[in-house]
Amino acid sequence: LGVFGGVGLEITPGGEVRGVKLSDLIKSFGPIDLLKSDCEGGEWSWLLDLQEAGLLRQVNVMVGEVHGKDWHDRLHLHLKTTHDLITCKPVSDECGETQGYFTAVRKEAA
Repeated sequence: LGVFGGVGLEITPGGEVRGVKLSDLIKSFGPIDLLKSDCEGGEWSWLLDLQEAGLLRQVNVMVGEVHGKDWHDRLHLHLKTTHDLITCKPVSDECGETQGYFTAVRKEAA
């Protein structure tokens, strides 16, 4: 099972490809210890999915890339009640797109 932009891809024995939301995976299999995200902009889909489902606190540690000019503020807005942002390193790619790398750890009280 691979997860892309908040949706996993599952191939059934018959060859059918189905999408699975990250929130559904957590509901089925339980909390995630470490979530690594490198979704090329799709990180906002899984973040919103988990936030809307009330499941952000089911992820202990998140690491990855985020994209967009306001990525730091958006990331902080989504995670401020459940996770501490440990590292936020901004970079610009060859196209001038602003992105950053982050680590977020679930707050003890969350």
